[in-house]
Amino acid sequence: MKDNEEYPYEYISETQQWYIESKEVKSPGYLSSAKRLFESKDVNCILCHVKGEKMPEGDPSGWAPDLMIAKRRLKPDWIKRWLLDPQSIQPGTKMPKFFSEGEFQDYIPGTPAEQTEAMKDYLMNLWE
Repeated sequence: MKDNEEYPYEYISETQQWYIESKEVKSPGYLSSAKRLFESKDVNCILCHVKGEKMPEGDPSGWAPDLMIAKRRLKPDWIKRWLLDPQSIQPGTKMPKFFSEGEFQDYIPGTPAEQTEAMKDYLMNLWE
């Protein structure tokens, strides 16, 4: 446990400024690229997910969880696994598998693992 950490007393490096700054040094525009994909017509996370005060259209019974609280309730490694293959974690989920080889190169060049890494980091640092 680190001093001055908030409950649940778990140090999550992805939420630390030094972590994001190191990613930005290696890949300038790192988080903004993930944000563009998050908001793109190809993925459009807020089509289904609540994002703070922004609600998706349609019946609330079909809404997906609030992404603004992801950094408080989810572990970073779980987010990556979920983004790579949601069906393997929760068979029958409405969450589609977005990331496959060769997809989204205009947003985040790289492998699906690299792309989900960037999306995980974006979700761990999501702001309104």
